[in-house]
Parts: sequence; C-alpha cells; structure tokens
Amino acid sequence: MANLHVGIDFTGDKTFVYVMNKGLILQGEPIAAKSRRKIRAFGDEIANLEDKESFIFVRPFLEGGVIDFNLAKDFIRYLRGRICGGFRLFNSISISAAVPNLATKEQKKETIELLKMLKPRKIRLLEVSLALAVGHGFDISKPRGIMIIYMRPNHTEISVISMGNVILNTFAGIGENGFKLAFVEYMHNKHGLMVEESDATSYLVSVYSSGRLNIKGKNDRTLLTQEVNITKKELQVEAFLRPYDLLIESLASVFLKISPELILDILDTQTLLIGEESIMEGVASAFRDRIGIETSRNNYSLAAIGASLHSR
Repeated sequence: MANLHVGIDFTGDKTFVYVMNKGLILQGEPIAAKSRRKIRAFGDEIANLEDKESFIFVRPFLEGGVIDFNLAKDFIRYLRGRICGGFRLFNSISISAAVPNLATKEQKKETIELLKMLKPRKIRLLEVSLALAVGHGFDISKPRGIMIIYMRPNHTEISVISMGNVILNTFAGIGENGFKLAFVEYMHNKHGLMVEESDATSYLVSVYSSGRLNIKGKNDRTLLTQEVNITKKELQVEAFLRPYDLLIESLASVFLKISPELILDILDTQTLLIGEESIMEGVASAFRDRIGIETSRNNYSLAAIGASLHSR
C-alpha cells in the first residue's frame, strides 16, 4: 500500500487533519465526544451525533497546547482509526504537524511523543506560518521575503519568511473578535441599535456577500424595534477604521525591523491573509488602498494541507 501523507494543525481555535489525495478527514473545534472511555466523534462530527446526552465532551487541545495528555492520547488513537480505516498500516504513514511559530522545545517534544502513537514511518514538525506558505504554493526555500498574516479570534499574528525560516514573528492586539465588537459598538453609537456580539458574524457575512443588509433590532433609547440599512462601504469607511489602524500600525512596525530588500519582496508578492472571509475582504481592501500591499486570502485548513505536503 502507498504511503499516506498526513498533515495536522491544532495551533488555532480549530483543528484540521488532512490526508493527501483524500482531503480533510477531521476539522472543527478541538472538542471530543467520549463514551465508554473512547472518543466517538471529534470537531464538526459532533453535530451529527444522536443522543448527545449520553456523551461526555472534553477538550484535548487549546491553540497548539495540550490541555490533558491522556485526552490527547485518546484523540491520537481515534485519529489513527480515521486515517487507517481499521487497517494496521504500520510504517506506511508519514506525518507532519504544524506547531506554533514560537513553540518551545518542550511543546515540540510533547507533540512528537503524541505522534509516535500513530507508528508513522516519519515525523516532521513545521512552524504554522511555513505550513501556511507551503499550502498556498509559495516556494519557501528561496531568499525572498514572504509575509503571512493570520487573524485569530483575539489577536493577529504577522510573520515574515525567507529561506525556509520564520525570520520575524509579531502580534497585533486586534483579532476577529475585535472587528465584531467594533461592529456592535458602531451600530450602537451611530444608529442607536442594540446588536448582540454573538450575531455579529452572521450580519457581517450577509453584508459582505450582498453588499448591504437591513438589520432589525431594538433602539437603545426608545426600546422600539427599528430597521437600519448597512452597506459594505459604510463598514469599511466608518465602522472598522480603528481596527484597520491597529493592523496597519503593526505592519509598519514590521517594516521597520526588516531589510529594504525584504520589504520590496513583500510589496512585489501577494501577502497571504488567513481569517474569516467576512472580515478579510475589508482588511484586504484597507491594506491595498492605504499601504499598497496586495493580498491573497485563504482559509484555516491551509496549514494542514501544507503540513501534508511537507510530510513527503
């Protein structure tokens, strides 16, 4: 049987497992459903479970770190079954895992110990920004600068890559939740409309897909129901000015720390932007219009895809 090339990414708030030529076999929040001491479903699979009351729900990982090593081992056993489909494919699995860019030696050692349970032929680790770049199709071995901007829920990670290494990694204090909060505050301050932060994602998706949206809610003064028409341009020009400013200030600080040659490379190459599509479109426009950076957007599963390519 041909070797299986597997890529894993559990560095973010969602976990992805990709098998080359098969696709994504696991994805979703790193939550497992256990019954009779075994994991029966993981991530998005949980939505399809019947009689959820009979399961215990546990979280083995959190943003690249192992919360409970025993639960993590249970997950690896479950993963082996999903990869191999019940067959004992010893020494036929090559696996590569994305790890945080600033992972410690202890974190890397812990990850390797877990992956050994899969009895793979080969184990490799790859910083998540490098995995994203490989998955996107960048040749990371060249002496050229590549920028990766990965927007997470509570912060944004900005990395510069050259010659197969992450040469700079920094964080902006604004993430996807910051944009959602800015939307809620804007609706309240500008239109007097009370909007729940939990509803912000669906509203933003609708606005960016159709260009405009009528939003109904209670007026914070009269408590009467009112309807407000919001456009995509209004969000970009007014609601998100402060979040855009914070991101651009962080990019400016990156440019101050790297060589002019790397800056020219970045301006000449599309920057990879990872995050929620409803937010990324506006961010991409702000980068292009305000500082001349062109971006290419992609989704969260890209690191697992890149890791699988790296496992060959």
